[in-house]
Amino acid sequence: MKPINRNIAALVVVILYLSHPILAHAYESVYENQSNPSFRAAFAFLEEKRTIYNELNDSLFLEDNEEAWSSFTYRRSSTNYDNYIENQHKLDDIIYYFLEQKKGFDASSGKLSPRTTIPIVAYDSLWAAINEYDRLIDPFLTEIFIGNILIPHYENLDSISEKHHILLSHLYLNYADAVYQIFAMGDESSIHQCYDALNKCIAHSQTCISDKEASTYWFYAMTFFFSHPSLITAAERNGQEIDSLLPQFRDYYFDHLDTLQKHHLWDYYHTMIKMAMNYEVFALRNLILYPADSLKASNNAKIDSLIAKLRSDSFYEDFKENIYPSEYFSKDMLMMVQEGKLTPNEAFEKCKKQYTSFLPFNSISAFNRSFTSYVFTSQDMLYIIDKADYPYEYKCEFAQKVIDQALELVSRRPKKSIDSRHSALFMRLLKDERLLKYIPEENRIPILKESTRVFSIHTLVHIELVEEYAVIILDALLDQSPEQLIGILGTKSVDDVLTRKEEIKTILRIGCQFHDAGKLQIESIVNNEFRKLTDHEFRLIKTHSSNATFLLDLDSKYGKFSAFALGHHKWYDGTRGYPDWYDNTACEESTLVDILTIADCLEAATNFMSRNYRRSKSFETLVQEFKNQSGTRYNPYIVNAIVNSKGHYRRLSEKIKFSRFAIYNKLFRNTKKK
Repeated sequence: MKPINRNIAALVVVILYLSHPILAHAYESVYENQSNPSFRAAFAFLEEKRTIYNELNDSLFLEDNEEAWSSFTYRRSSTNYDNYIENQHKLDDIIYYFLEQKKGFDASSGKLSPRTTIPIVAYDSLWAAINEYDRLIDPFLTEIFIGNILIPHYENLDSISEKHHILLSHLYLNYADAVYQIFAMGDESSIHQCYDALNKCIAHSQTCISDKEASTYWFYAMTFFFSHPSLITAAERNGQEIDSLLPQFRDYYFDHLDTLQKHHLWDYYHTMIKMAMNYEVFALRNLILYPADSLKASNNAKIDSLIAKLRSDSFYEDFKENIYPSEYFSKDMLMMVQEGKLTPNEAFEKCKKQYTSFLPFNSISAFNRSFTSYVFTSQDMLYIIDKADYPYEYKCEFAQKVIDQALELVSRRPKKSIDSRHSALFMRLLKDERLLKYIPEENRIPILKESTRVFSIHTLVHIELVEEYAVIILDALLDQSPEQLIGILGTKSVDDVLTRKEEIKTILRIGCQFHDAGKLQIESIVNNEFRKLTDHEFRLIKTHSSNATFLLDLDSKYGKFSAFALGHHKWYDGTRGYPDWYDNTACEESTLVDILTIADCLEAATNFMSRNYRRSKSFETLVQEFKNQSGTRYNPYIVNAIVNSKGHYRRLSEKIKFSRFAIYNKLFRNTKKK
């Protein structure tokens, strides 16, 4: 088969794609005037579309034939956009059946009031559909359907039956899990919603505790409490002694194990149950690994007390020896180092022999357990090796191996299994200071790129394209207005700037590589474009600018690149954009950040392959927008440099037309080599 001309093929497909008409839908509820609606068909439709979306994302590099892959890559973009439009209208249709349309707020805003004439059976029908198609309901759809529609309805019934108490227990447990995932993405306030929801789950289940189903929800709510230290902290602040319920919780586990194992939540909660059953072990682990410096004496007393309790606890010894010996080995090593029974070197060598592989796994639940175990064990070993007297180079080698194996595990996950829990776990590991202190500077960008590739190939392509566009724009500015770069790297004249232009270019390149690092924490949102993002998701998306600084601020050499992460969504004049608190006009590299801002806008707006929520714009249209907002949103000297430098203008235009496909193609070939 003859190879196709990539540039011509790409241009033809782009033209065809851009000429595709936008689907127009007027709002017309399919449930209007129905007294007994069924939502199953709508959810079945949405799940089918979500499956297609996930398969198109996960299968991006599954084609073996390059020509077939080329056709597939463009076809997926058109398919995803058309599905996006249909999906959102279907979701709006369901939401507007229950909630009043309100001027200025859309269906996903969370600020809509309930309709007053909804038949009760409609709520039961909605819950039945959600229960049947639970894989479709992500944390933010849970906020809408369960938090804004179902819970308010059932809580406000004139008379709540035992059946409704059990149902509300289930709803609050689902809601608690959803808002905790949102908390893990960076919304600190959501931990309070999670805490309240778990307490309400417990309260409703206790009204009919003799019922097996109700008592099961009590058990799972307690599981959630005992397996999440942040929730225990919230309980302590509210004067709630959760730990006093630990014996009752353990007794329930052993008395009802057969029932629990048959429950539909067992697989999902299995890892949390292990942690909850050994609450004191993980409480001790957290005190050792993450001590509060201001309470050092108090911490030491708590550590000594917990160690003494665990050493005399036959329950812990039985769990450690017979039930989950591998899971708790590294925790036992932490204790023995703390007690002085082993040196850190001895404990680390024992861990190395114990943990040889966290593969294989053949299901999503097995992957969840394996990856969770890997992250916790790795953090334990990082603490131990940090205390050991191995050479610095050996510690660096181990830290690199930890992150490499984490990426290997995630890359081997079962298809369509990535969710917010996995990215939150990965970020917990990547942000661990004992890991970062042993990752050499020169390895940080490769780790960032590989992490982005594993979690979102489209974000990786975005970063590479932004870098390519930014370098061309910098060349245009160097030709047209090099004086705008005076001050960078301490330069004092145009001659200095031109002499050191390659160094300036390197700073810009590194800044581009780091600018979207914060998206790793919210990849489950970035990868959720099968529908319109909710207002809550948009607020979290905006946190990516400040999320990136964890990788930069620990090192003075890389600290200055925080400006690129923090400033690339700020306006040139500093009046708008985010984060609100950051002054982008005050940093030394502000002109380079302004270049990044324009390059970032160029990539996002001309993207015809992975932005499902809108059609792309032409380069010429964007240049006109830059001119219209020159001096306010965009740096006028940079805009003028692009417009007035015909050679660089043409280079940028050609790069936008053809480089996107070229980068995907390069990634395709590299993937096939592996």
